[in-house]
Amino acid sequence: ELPAPLVRHIGEAFDGSPRAVVELVRLLVETGALSWVPASDPMAAEDDQPLIPQWDSERLDQGELPSSFAGLVHARLQAMAAAPRAILEQAAIVGEHFYLGAVRMLSRCDATRLGGELGADCEPGDPDGPPLDEVIEASERTDEESELLAQLQSQGVVLLLPSSQLRGEREYRFAYPPWQETIYRSIPPARRRRYHHLVAQWLQLCPEHERQEVQEAIGRHLERAGRGPEAAIHYRRSAELATARGAYNRAPRLLLRALACLEGSELCARLSLWQELGSALWRLGDADAALPSFQKVVRLSYALSARTQAAQALSTIGQIYRQKGDMSRAIENLARALELHQQLGDQAGLGDSLSDLGQALWLLGRVDEAIERSERALVLRRRIGDRKKIASSLINLGVIEQHRGRLDVAVSYFEEAQRKHDDDPLLHAACLEAQGNIDLIRGEVPLARARFEEALSLCEPMGPSAQLAGLVCRLGEALLQEGLLGEAESRLVQARELAFRLSDRRALAEILRLLGLIHFRRDDQRIALDYCHKALDHAQQSGLRYEIGRALLSLGEVHAATLFDVSSAGEHPAWDYFRRAVTLLREIGDQAELALALAALGRHLIERGRRGPGRATLREAVQLGTDLRMRMADQLQQMLAEL
Repeated sequence: ELPAPLVRHIGEAFDGSPRAVVELVRLLVETGALSWVPASDPMAAEDDQPLIPQWDSERLDQGELPSSFAGLVHARLQAMAAAPRAILEQAAIVGEHFYLGAVRMLSRCDATRLGGELGADCEPGDPDGPPLDEVIEASERTDEESELLAQLQSQGVVLLLPSSQLRGEREYRFAYPPWQETIYRSIPPARRRRYHHLVAQWLQLCPEHERQEVQEAIGRHLERAGRGPEAAIHYRRSAELATARGAYNRAPRLLLRALACLEGSELCARLSLWQELGSALWRLGDADAALPSFQKVVRLSYALSARTQAAQALSTIGQIYRQKGDMSRAIENLARALELHQQLGDQAGLGDSLSDLGQALWLLGRVDEAIERSERALVLRRRIGDRKKIASSLINLGVIEQHRGRLDVAVSYFEEAQRKHDDDPLLHAACLEAQGNIDLIRGEVPLARARFEEALSLCEPMGPSAQLAGLVCRLGEALLQEGLLGEAESRLVQARELAFRLSDRRALAEILRLLGLIHFRRDDQRIALDYCHKALDHAQQSGLRYEIGRALLSLGEVHAATLFDVSSAGEHPAWDYFRRAVTLLREIGDQAELALALAALGRHLIERGRRGPGRATLREAVQLGTDLRMRMADQLQQMLAEL
């Protein structure tokens, strides 16, 4: 029978929780309010006498029963003897999970007065440890820490785990979460700091100290020990190890912790950490978060007169703006980076800036300037001998030549890049995508699709990026050309989510255009027009002339599908879109797209009864298609013959 007040308290305070009941019984035993005594059973042997509970009503009445689980833990802690309580304090510093070795180390440092901050009334011991004869004598004695932990295990305070995160260590955890938290709060702050510093040093000496998780734990203990600059070093090292093993999403959090630990006077370390944080976020595809990090690098670089770091940051800022579609800011920042690299005589940086600037100029349709910058970058990179950067320049030049209609030259660039990517997965994927685009232009759709799928398998493990968004978009285009509308739409929706996340306006314009063409194939002209108009808006806002030309062409094709377009009050709107597309594509020299635009315009003219201009337009399309070895040319030639 339980005393009535106890039964009532269990029901009111703990709602009959079994865990709380167990802890309450343990508290009553530890405070002496409950004990077991042998029963006087004449039938049982002396050693087998059953035990019966015996209540100390005086102690039960005097003690105030806790009304929460945390209160139970606190009361049990207060009732403990000094030795087990001390070992629990040491364990709580290590964490929810703790190790016998760490607890033993703290006990020994307490016994030998090592580790600093011992208090005014305590003289520190020899910093090189206790005398050797004491060490030998102590090693022959029983391990007191193991015995105390075994006792606490029997009392339901800690649990021994079957395996350990640290090789060769015995790992425990607190039985319930409130134990560690309650004990930790009860430790005086000075002792807490001293223990955290000692645990950090113990972890640095363990065999697995170069693991990412261990470096993070060292940083956390040093931070709580009030040693911010040291903690920052280990958080940064943890981020490096996470990146090295491909856990890119962990790095930003660790780098932000490192920054939070730095003092305001640590300007150089702050600059380096902001640069690493920006690079980590940029690698994850979070351009909006990466941009402020690199802007802080520029600000600190100005204050510290660090031109190399400023040039690198400005170059990346230019790439971010280029991806976001803000081409004027992209060119402005890339030009500033180029100027700084020239001042420094940094040939590698000069090549990078020229290459990036060439890509930005090409997207604006300034082809001659783009080729000049890109060729200078390739010459510099060949002189330096960096094979991967040579491959990158070759791909950039090949893409420009592809749009100029020099497909054989582009193919030769892509093939050379393929030989120089040195097993870099992203470069290899870029080579495959570039070659797949040539196949797509020439009508080799199954081959293009195979290349895109192979490139995707290389690119996806590296996380979200503008390259991944563009690649998924190209695969969607190949599926669209094969007539697999459902698969194409699924891929393009996936690409659209990536492009939105990356703020990649160029990719978004192309994805929306292709989604419009899918609905056009399904005879849903209204939705198709809506998508194509949105694609045109995105392209025009960024000044991306190639994307503007494609969007105009797609709008013309959708409008041309009806003999009488309800959206027009006079001349058929398809004519205006086709005319604008052809004019723009001639101006920027995109030969493959121009051939497609001329073919669409020629068919439109013939359908509207203007056979003479239509035939002339188709002949020009056939000539361009033949030069580019496009399969479309054969189909147009047959149409002309029938006319």
